[in-house]
Amino acid sequence: MKKQMILYLLILAGSVSLFAQSDKKEQTFTLKEAINYALSSNYGQQILEISKAGTKEEVAQSKRDLLPDLQGSVSQSYSNNGNNGSYNLNTSMTLWKGGQQMNAIKRAKVAYSQSDSKIIQAQNNLMIDIIQAYLSVIMNEELLEYQKSVAAISKEMMNQGQIRYRAGEILESDYLLLQAQYTSDSYALTNSEINRDNALLDLKKLLCINPDTPVKVEHPQSFSLEALALPPLNTVIEQTLAWLPDLQITSRNIDLAELDVKIAKGGYSPTLSLNGSIGTNYNGTGNGSWGSQFNDNQMQQVSVSISVPLWNKGKTRSNVKQANFRLQQAQLEDAQTELNLVTSLEKEYLNVTSLREKYQAAQISNDAYAENFRVFTTKFDKGAVSTTDLLQQQNSYLNALNNYIQSKYSYWFNRKMIDVYMGNEINN
Repeated sequence: MKKQMILYLLILAGSVSLFAQSDKKEQTFTLKEAINYALSSNYGQQILEISKAGTKEEVAQSKRDLLPDLQGSVSQSYSNNGNNGSYNLNTSMTLWKGGQQMNAIKRAKVAYSQSDSKIIQAQNNLMIDIIQAYLSVIMNEELLEYQKSVAAISKEMMNQGQIRYRAGEILESDYLLLQAQYTSDSYALTNSEINRDNALLDLKKLLCINPDTPVKVEHPQSFSLEALALPPLNTVIEQTLAWLPDLQITSRNIDLAELDVKIAKGGYSPTLSLNGSIGTNYNGTGNGSWGSQFNDNQMQQVSVSISVPLWNKGKTRSNVKQANFRLQQAQLEDAQTELNLVTSLEKEYLNVTSLREKYQAAQISNDAYAENFRVFTTKFDKGAVSTTDLLQQQNSYLNALNNYIQSKYSYWFNRKMIDVYMGNEINN
């Protein structure tokens, strides 16, 4: 009875699990839809948006720093001689501080503008990751379809080999080779399924979707070399340099460093301040009531003060030097970034050109080996070729097939990367 109860509970738990899984709605994405979904849901993108809001608040605060401040103070004491109290309001406003406050506002605005470029930079990196994961899914799914056909042929040849072995037409070693080939093809099929599932997990992670949620990707209707044709190299470089946020970020770093130099130099200038206060006090031993003293003892004051920096142990001079060093570093980093970018673009362009040629050659080779394998399969059925010859042709075909599919998607991925660099819209 106890064993029956345990079995019932296991069946019930399995049913609940299956129901929960079936209750999850499958989500289907095109490449463009996956990119748009990731840009709005990815946690890294949301973090950058919050960081941008923080820089916007810094701009607002730098403007508020120009306003006067207001402080209030109340003091009340009790003793055997009576009660005493004082009540004051104080305000101060910096009229001039070597332009540091205005430069601080400019700096905050530049930092806010730079945050947009950083978001676009992160979006580009996310788009490249999405494209890579997406194409990895459809590459393994396409490979799966081919491998299913090959595995089906291997199984059929193994079954026929068993019949021919029993009939004495082939040796046992030939039959064992056919068995081994079928096992190898089945393993390759399973391995591609695992690779497809891993790529789907990578895609779900980038989309910030629960790993248990069923996700399906739509295959593009066609793979056209004409649609993926490369523009001229000079067009790629010019458009990329004009749009890619990496250079905008380093250029903003120069602006920030220049403003830091101005802020540091402001430390040499005098500080001009406007101060004001109003207050009153009450003395328990004095004449008059609390109310009359509150009116009679009022004190109002307005003053202008100037503070001249004479010597601060060389800190201002050191700050100016350090700011100039950072400016020189920012200028060099900007030049180095542009040089690296142009070099990388030219290399990537040559790489894509090579991958295109490799893909076209792999396509021709795959078609030839596929036809050759078909012919050898027919001859093997008629006993015209040996098992070894057939399996050699099958392995050659599988190698050509893998090379063809990998070449195809390598070209596709690297060509899409250039579109991302140029700021082109990514469609299927």
